[in-house]
Amino acid sequence: MLRPVVAVADARRVAGAFQAVTGTVDAPAVFARRDEWVTGWNDQGQVAGLKSLGAELIHGHGRLDGHRRVAVATPDGGDLLGKALSRGRRGNLDELMANTAAYSGLRWGELTALTIGQVETVARVIMVDRKVVEIAGHLYIEAPKNRKYRRTIYPRRTPANYPLAEIISAHIEAARAEQDAGINPLGLIFPSPKFKLCRSSNFSRNVLQHAYARAGWRDERGYGRWTWHSLRHVFCTTALFAWKLDPTDVSCMAGHANVRTTLLMYVGTTAGVLDRARKATD
Repeated sequence: MLRPVVAVADARRVAGAFQAVTGTVDAPAVFARRDEWVTGWNDQGQVAGLKSLGAELIHGHGRLDGHRRVAVATPDGGDLLGKALSRGRRGNLDELMANTAAYSGLRWGELTALTIGQVETVARVIMVDRKVVEIAGHLYIEAPKNRKYRRTIYPRRTPANYPLAEIISAHIEAARAEQDAGINPLGLIFPSPKFKLCRSSNFSRNVLQHAYARAGWRDERGYGRWTWHSLRHVFCTTALFAWKLDPTDVSCMAGHANVRTTLLMYVGTTAGVLDRARKATD
């Protein structure tokens, strides 16, 4: 859709053609052409055609996920699983856990290691400096993946209007009271039912598999591509495309090895095209 930028860049790499390129691309015209191709970002003209084929239209940000398969991260992905978890044995706590994962970018091990001292509720900031790992059946605390110590943020409300900041603040106060009473000595925000480190295998077997089915993440045979880790994709796509954050910022908050990982997974070659277009308009 931004073909003019690519075409000029290609011409500049070809001997005999680059001599003819004497100016820069017209950025407004490039984006106007793109908007024409996507009918002003309005897909209503295609909806009727899809319905006639019996196809379901899903709005979100897609990425290739195998042969003839596209995984779509929708803005309400975390809320969907959260609602399914809210009907389980720990209800509101597991719903909060899913929404925190989906809109802060914390991995499972980072989430289950999270303590009240790592969260700044006024600023809505989480300090990620540890994770839970399981080795030979035992749980340990160690540095986060790739030793990427970082800070991330969570929204006041999720796209589905779940009051995430308010509920986190209330839950932290409850966890602090539990810690003072000696019930939750580690001050864990998402402990096991016995207030110890949560084991992923137990949570998956006793809680998550049932919630997957209720959320529609599994078919009648129990198969499905979405997992708990998919909530990380919800965070990254929401941060990039709904909150309009820079990929470098998203990479830092998500704890990716480098920004290239973020670009390849969620932005693709578009980032380079936009950078070239931006330089052309300086």
